[in-house]
Amino acid sequence: MNRGPWHAATVLTAYGEAAVSGRFFTRWSALVSLLVAVTMLTPVLPGGTAGYAQGMLGSFAAWCALAVPVLIVAALERRLETRSVRGILVTATMIAVAIARPFANDAALHLLFGRGSHGDIVARVSTNLVVVVLLFSLVGVITTQYQRASDSIERLDAALERLSEARRAFEDERRAAHELVHTEVADLRAARDEMLAGTIDFDAVRDYSDLVRAASHRLEALADAPAGALDPAASRAASVALSASASVSTAVQAPAPKPRIVRALRPTPMLLVGAIYLLTCAPFLVSTGDLMVVALAIISSAAMDAVVTLILRAAGPDGRVPLAGFIATWLAGGAFASLVAAWLAPDLGALLLLVPLVAVPASAVVVGFAIDASRRARDEENASTAALAGAAGALAALRTGTGAPLQHAASTLHGRVQGRCVIFAALIDDAPPTGAQIDGFRDQTDLAFDDVLRAGRAADAACTGDLDRVIDGWQPLLHLDTRIDPALTTAIARSGVAPLVGDIVNEALVNAVKHSGARAARIEIVHVDDDVHVRVASAGQLPRPLVPTRHFGSRTRLYQDGPDVVLEAVVSAAGALTRQV
Repeated sequence: MNRGPWHAATVLTAYGEAAVSGRFFTRWSALVSLLVAVTMLTPVLPGGTAGYAQGMLGSFAAWCALAVPVLIVAALERRLETRSVRGILVTATMIAVAIARPFANDAALHLLFGRGSHGDIVARVSTNLVVVVLLFSLVGVITTQYQRASDSIERLDAALERLSEARRAFEDERRAAHELVHTEVADLRAARDEMLAGTIDFDAVRDYSDLVRAASHRLEALADAPAGALDPAASRAASVALSASASVSTAVQAPAPKPRIVRALRPTPMLLVGAIYLLTCAPFLVSTGDLMVVALAIISSAAMDAVVTLILRAAGPDGRVPLAGFIATWLAGGAFASLVAAWLAPDLGALLLLVPLVAVPASAVVVGFAIDASRRARDEENASTAALAGAAGALAALRTGTGAPLQHAASTLHGRVQGRCVIFAALIDDAPPTGAQIDGFRDQTDLAFDDVLRAGRAADAACTGDLDRVIDGWQPLLHLDTRIDPALTTAIARSGVAPLVGDIVNEALVNAVKHSGARAARIEIVHVDDDVHVRVASAGQLPRPLVPTRHFGSRTRLYQDGPDVVLEAVVSAAGALTRQV
């Protein structure tokens, strides 16, 4: 089961995955860092509004200067092959930028206005270090998860398109099969009526029986032929048969695209925004040396976050809150934080006390948009995954249904129609047929022909096991190297574990496409004692060595094995296979 972004791993593991991903620094991290630079990390200058404006301009100039080396690192991390080197480069860049920011701010202020910032340099560097590392990491983790989900969606959609192309080809063959059966039956009816209208003797019936046998053999050969043996373009229209495949095609459609405009956001995780705000204030709070101020700041930040989050959760019964309401509620939280700051540190100055009014809702909006984007991508990924799994099953049913009407028609013509010919020929061998015998032969063959047309549309291969159908459904998409003892395949199909084994293989093949866009997979199934061991491997790269996956009520794991993504499962057969093999 996929878990939410805050439960997927520890914070350190999540950061490590993002740092080595090769796409940590993005336009989103640039946007967030710019907003933070000109609001939360603005240098403190005397002079009221003019001084605050100069601080914002100096901070913007410093941001532009520091953005140049970060852009170089962003380009470099996408080209580095070694994951550990990428992680070290990203982490070192964040720390270096955080330490350099106060000095870059002072340099920009001296260059633009001929004066520098006030405040303890240690507190300023510490504040920058906390804010930069925290927000870069938060945005990096969520955007990496979003990009990874988007990549999976692209691979799944590409696979769905290939399955859809295969589906259309099989639907054409299915139509052609129905049309061919109708044509053969119509020709045999016409030949029978022609025979009954002429001289009816043993030789005439034998010749007609040969026509029936030849038609039966043609249909049987096509039923056993590989895909593509039927030529849909050569078939004539048979509208009564075309409706048979209509219900199958809708099962293979990709999920409908969802609107990208965000009009509502989910409430942020409890205490997260308050913790972010508190951490940005931590260096200043520590510099005061007053434990009472620190304690009151912690309590007020937690209370503010808890109240705002509870209000948002109550206001959005469907789990989402209109964007305007989301921002307005967090603005109220920011106003509360400003009042608390004015109470705890009245000497900060009026303009600096407005920073919480901006910082709190800005942090909430950044977190809200990031989480919403990640969850929407994950929802779409899950929808595409389910669609792909369903598409493979639907295609297997369609492929089975292509040969079924041909096989049924061949069997009916051979067993019933040709059998009636043999009986009719024996009746008229010594004497001409009576009117009753002719009518009886016509009625009985008509019943057989009608059964071919009626039952052929609904026939399916009930003897095909779940595992066989799963493998058959994936053949158009993946080259499958199956290493399964035929006797074991038969035993699985006849046992109670067949659906479970089929589900495991289907899940593994979905993962093969989802994680790496694989075009080939290796399936190994062996019987050990009372267990069925399933192993499916395909070339690819997981985001981490071991990834959570469905357990299917069995011992299941999805992991990286050298260049391969592997899903292994052990299914307890409880003696069911021993009785079959």
